Amino acid sequence: MRVAAFIISAFAVAACSEAGGVDETQVTLPLEAPAGAHNLVKDFVEICSLHLSDTQDAKSLAASRGWTSNTVGAEEMVMTNLTGISMLESADTGAILQFLPAVYPHLEAQTCMILWPRIEASGDEIKLEVIHEIDGLEGGYTPLPGGANSGLGRWSFVADNGQTVTIQAMRTDPNFLQMTMNTHKHINPN
Repeated sequence: MRVAAFIISAFAVAACSEAGGVDETQVTLPLEAPAGAHNLVKDFVEICSLHLSDTQDAKSLAASRGWTSNTVGAEEMVMTNLTGISMLESADTGAILQFLPAVYPHLEAQTCMILWPRIEASGDEIKLEVIHEIDGLEGGYTPLPGGANSGLGRWSFVADNGQTVTIQAMRTDPNFLQMTMNTHKHINPN
C-alpha cells in the first residue's frame, strides 16, 4: 500500500511540475554523481537521469549495478505491461528503484524514484546534500527537525533537450529515504 501511495504521488508531482521561465543554462543528460556520493545517491543521479532520455539504457545500467526485478506475480506483470511502470530492488540494501512513465492527453512525463524505507537497518550515512554539487542545478537542501540526517532537497534544471527536470530528495531520520527525478513535455492531444 505504501508503494502505491508513492507511485500516485510521483505521477502527481510529474504532472504538476511546471517551469517558471526559461533558463539559458542547459545541463547535459545523463548526470554524473559528485565524487564521494553514497552508492545509492550515485545510482539515483546516474540511472534516473539516464532514464529521462533512454529507459532501456537506464534499466541496463541498473542491472549492471545489481538492481533486479521484484515483479514476481502475474498481477504485477500485467500491471507493469499496462502502465509501463518498472520496479527493481537492490540486493545490497533492499531499496526500490521505480521507472514511472505517465501519458496524459496533454502531457508525457517520466519519473524515476528510489525509496528506501529500511534505511535505519543499514547504519549507512547518506548525505543527500551532495546532489547540490552537480553543475547547473538550482535549488538547495534544508535540514529538517527529527534527526541529524533528516533533510529535504529540491533542485531543478533545464536539460539539453530543453525539458525542465525536477529533483526532490528527502530523508526523515532514521527510517526513510526518497529521491525523485521528473521531467515532462506538453503534447498535442489531436
